[in-house]
Amino acid sequence: MLRVTVFSALSLCVLPSLAARPFDTDDAGTVSVAATELELGSEFNASSGSFGVGLKHGLTPRLDIGLSMGHITWPDTARAWEGAVLGFKLNLVPDLLSVSFSNEFGSSLYSVNGIGSWQMGASGINVNLGGDFSSGEREEVFTWGVNPHHDLGAFTVGVELTGTDDEPSLWRVGTQFQTTPRLGLDAGLGRTMQGGADWIATLGVWVALTAP
Repeated sequence: MLRVTVFSALSLCVLPSLAARPFDTDDAGTVSVAATELELGSEFNASSGSFGVGLKHGLTPRLDIGLSMGHITWPDTARAWEGAVLGFKLNLVPDLLSVSFSNEFGSSLYSVNGIGSWQMGASGINVNLGGDFSSGEREEVFTWGVNPHHDLGAFTVGVELTGTDDEPSLWRVGTQFQTTPRLGLDAGLGRTMQGGADWIATLGVWVALTAP
């Protein structure tokens, strides 16, 4: 059976906003050319917790590259580093339509995601449609996400619904707070909708290490 891997906890997005975090649904923006970003994120529920770190760099005005890795911190019996993930995002229509690709080193599993973003004044919405695939296997998992959001000064608040195939899998509410143009914080709270309902909390920090 094809293993579903969640890369979004480590996703990094466009300067100068916080973009997707704390949501799994990505936005269409890419990191500015020659800029580098660092993101630290954690996710936990009543029985487990994990931590992730990622770096992303703008290669061209429309293409960025990212490297991320996660660590299961508890319970102790499951503590381990997960495989490193390499990802690319290509902006097809500036800040409107993008496609991303990611792959875990040493794994045949890869993900492809189409990303659309629309902004009208202080309100906007991100929509994702993609899939997780594995070389040599005929089974695949299709993924989707919808994330309306609204800007309130330095804060952005939003909700999201994500799913696999034709079933919703998670809803979440969250907020981002950009303390300075180069530092942001985020927090979210959601609940799974498949395989038993579990509350999931997320916390993260975004840092612009270099500016273009």
